[in-house]
Amino acid sequence: MSKIALFGLSQGIAVLNCLIGIVLQVINTNYNTNVPIFLQLVFYSLQLCFLVYGPSRQKTSTRQMWLVLLFGVFDVSANFCINFAYNYTNVISVILLTSLATPFSMIFSYFILGSRFTVVKILLIFTSIAFAFAYSLLDSQQGESRVWGNVLATLGSLGYGINTTLNEYLLKSGLSVWQILPRIAIVGITATIIGCLSLETTKIKNLGHVFWLVLLFAVLLTSFYLLQMYSIKKTSAVFVNASVLTTNFYTFLFGIIFLQGDFQFVQLFPALFLVVTVFVFEIAE
Repeated sequence: MSKIALFGLSQGIAVLNCLIGIVLQVINTNYNTNVPIFLQLVFYSLQLCFLVYGPSRQKTSTRQMWLVLLFGVFDVSANFCINFAYNYTNVISVILLTSLATPFSMIFSYFILGSRFTVVKILLIFTSIAFAFAYSLLDSQQGESRVWGNVLATLGSLGYGINTTLNEYLLKSGLSVWQILPRIAIVGITATIIGCLSLETTKIKNLGHVFWLVLLFAVLLTSFYLLQMYSIKKTSAVFVNASVLTTNFYTFLFGIIFLQGDFQFVQLFPALFLVVTVFVFEIAE
């Protein structure tokens, strides 16, 4: 696969991540509906449907099965943290803090996969994160983030850093996407059913008017996972997390076009430099 094709693939991941954040923000803000656990239940239920595809039922070793289940635990925990973070703060702040998944994945890749990074790549990553922070700090219209939102988003980014690294290990040890997704869905469905019964039973009854958005969220997140795992198999966990950094740029564009956000010309500079820096990193990769 060419460098340009890889860059296009990475930007597809960023656009999907942006759309997922916007859908969550619309559900929480525009419709005043707060059902983060039920959203995950629908998503994992959709993932479980992959079991109808033959290759997904191929046997795995006991060690691989335990690693997939561990992956599932981290996946559910990270998704819970991010979804709950949207209840306390806005999409810009959440995406800003999930940018930290990139240095986290570099650390975990170093210890788990034995990956090594050149000084140039490390500088490019932290330059990208600096531009992401600069962009978000300039976006002052949304107001200040609450502490809980920041904490949850940071924990979510830690979970994503572990997840993508484990994902790379599993995919490059011989497992396919179709073997992994339905199995982590089993962990996810178990956790989300318990959560829904405990916390969201009453809210779920009144979801008729936004259920189409719930389904859209599940479809977008499933597409994100498929594209993300394909990219990890072709490249690395760090590459994918670096790609997600440009979500800030697309959030800016979609916010202006579809959510009628306020435009600040100065925001274009860190946003464009962010995309350029990620592009240079991916070419180096």
